Amino acid sequence: MNAKTGQPYEDLVQAIFQLILGQKDIPNIVVERNVTLQGRNATHQIDIYWKFDVGGVSHAAIVQAKDWQKPVDQLHLLAFTKVLEDLPGQPRGIFVTRTGYQSGAKEWALAHGILLYELREIDYPSPLSIPIDGWARVGVVPLTVNGFVTTRDNPIDPGNAFVLGFAWEVFTPYFSEIKYTVSANWLEAEYPSENIDSLKEIKLPVVPPHESRFFDDKGNAVNNLQSVRREITAGLRKDGIEKKQVNYVFESEVFIETGCSRIPKVKISGFSTEVEMKRTQELRRVKMSNFVQLVLHQVNSNKIWWFAATPQVVSKLSQGRKTRTKRVPRRADEKG
Repeated sequence: MNAKTGQPYEDLVQAIFQLILGQKDIPNIVVERNVTLQGRNATHQIDIYWKFDVGGVSHAAIVQAKDWQKPVDQLHLLAFTKVLEDLPGQPRGIFVTRTGYQSGAKEWALAHGILLYELREIDYPSPLSIPIDGWARVGVVPLTVNGFVTTRDNPIDPGNAFVLGFAWEVFTPYFSEIKYTVSANWLEAEYPSENIDSLKEIKLPVVPPHESRFFDDKGNAVNNLQSVRREITAGLRKDGIEKKQVNYVFESEVFIETGCSRIPKVKISGFSTEVEMKRTQELRRVKMSNFVQLVLHQVNSNKIWWFAATPQVVSKLSQGRKTRTKRVPRRADEKG
């Protein structure tokens, strides 16, 4: 969007609110942009103005749309409140911006009944992080949108339009404390004068699994705990098990360093641990070439609406051209 003029952003805000209002059975809706209203003490330029009738009673709302580079501060909400107080009929105040609000602005708006919105293009998240010893399932699913922003010369058929997303299910392993099985025969032979029971109580240093290495009798690293964990979780995945008490046995006995100068290494035959695979689910929107996806967030209620616009529409808005929007209402429960 063009940062030098607010007109393109105002056009987009108007189109979005027209879509929302068009989905409601409210008669006599009038939506206008860049109007001048006479207050009790002064005239006021209003970015977007709409009025409608409900039960024979007229209602009005004024919208200020600000395409700024930093969050809106409390002083701007204070000035907006003064405009609302000066206009007859007590219109509802709505403030829309791309970059959010400072905490003081939020508190002021909530205390004075002003609805705060954030409207921007969605942020596509960084690639999903999958644990090295876990796994994930993914499926492509159609996602719900609340409407498509379109123009007469770039129409969209909502019956054929769709937005896609990835439905991820990630399995992350959680291991209980590793309890190694130390070779008693090796201990007796290696340390005949030591108390074997006390040697079995040696606490191994806590290091990341990939740094917890296993050695052969010549001191060569032959494996590490991370690789063994991956082997265990691969077995759980194959068997469809999500929780298991594991008693792992090495094919040949190996050594592990203790970090103790008195007994620098011990010979082990295996270890025991409990493994649980925990699931997390995440839905991520896909970046599409034929649609720019937009999110409208109402700060007061934390409600979210999703919209899509063709790149041509966004390009025209960014150039500051005036385009007549065509309302293509969608129900919120329809799939995009």
